[in-house]
Amino acid sequence: MRGRRPLCYNNGVRRQGRHRIERMTTEQQIIEFVKELCSIVKERAHDPSKTEMGLEFGKKYIRVTISTYGAKSVHCFVNASTGDVLKSASYKAPAKGIRYNLLDEQSRERCFLNADPYGGYLYAR
Repeated sequence: MRGRRPLCYNNGVRRQGRHRIERMTTEQQIIEFVKELCSIVKERAHDPSKTEMGLEFGKKYIRVTISTYGAKSVHCFVNASTGDVLKSASYKAPAKGIRYNLLDEQSRERCFLNADPYGGYLYAR
């Protein structure tokens, strides 16, 4: 008996093996990519067991928060409709200038490759 194949995302269609499960909306895709970004940031933290990532949904942006040793701060903002990743200017507002786009495959791969818990990859270069 063969094991179950992992879920794959291809053009918004979630698949398991050869079977189509459901078609994902753009917002669902963005949320999945944000969760993946959170898991990457958490595993690269100095002490992953003491680091918690959170998502707070607003009208326009998804606020990605990071809590380390009880201190909570905003890691980044993600535009919920376009998938644009923005550096935080304050707790309530993002900085101007798009850093990455989670719907663009090349940009998303660069974001995941460079992601760190300190937000250094979000500075404009």
